[in-house]
Amino acid sequence: MVEVLIHVFDVESKEVTKDIETFIRCLRYLREFSPDAKVFVLLHKMDLVRAERRDEVFNATMRTLRDQAKPFEFSLTGFATSIWDESLYKAWSSIVCSLIPNMATFQKHLESFADISEAQEVVLFERTTFLVISHVSGGQASTFVSSIKSKTDPKLDPKRFEKISNIIKTYKQSCSKMRSQFQTVSLHGLNCSAYIDTLTPNTFIMVVMPPAGRAPAGANDIDGNTIIANIRASRTWFQTIEESN
Repeated sequence: MVEVLIHVFDVESKEVTKDIETFIRCLRYLREFSPDAKVFVLLHKMDLVRAERRDEVFNATMRTLRDQAKPFEFSLTGFATSIWDESLYKAWSSIVCSLIPNMATFQKHLESFADISEAQEVVLFERTTFLVISHVSGGQASTFVSSIKSKTDPKLDPKRFEKISNIIKTYKQSCSKMRSQFQTVSLHGLNCSAYIDTLTPNTFIMVVMPPAGRAPAGANDIDGNTIIANIRASRTWFQTIEESN
């Protein structure tokens, strides 16, 4: 059984008719063998389309694909993607979220965790890809994709999740080269402190604390120790939610 079909179209392709025929053939087999699968379409290399025409090209292509998909009764979710911005990250995060059936439960408990910890922001990452699954900011939980669509704090970098993901993945690779395992990271800056630790076998959690909770240089990080203790105390709680899938 197939859970997800991810079909990538090159917007610069010279064989559009052939590309659509291949896509329809995939849907035909999917309908026969995995009728409950979710279908995602990535219209890739959108950076090669003039900025003023991107929405037009995306909407027109998706209308065509949806019309072609109607006989197979699949709902298509489309993304305009490019390697030069956060669009690919957004697409993959959405796909990962779609594979978690009890996302609402995860978000509810993540919000409770953030409230108990008095955190500025809490982010849940998928362990292997380090894609954002969910996050709490300003006391409200949301998926990465819904947060992109909503109004966010203008003081926060809208691309912060992608940047954090890339930094941590690079750090994990460095750890692997040294034959070490990535476990816990504590980061201290002028505006906040961040703590990253394993939450479940499939997720990492990052807790961002406001500057008031930062320990002075050279002092014992009492606030950080408390956060790490909270994370470890909540592991069983979140693992139970994960295993209920």
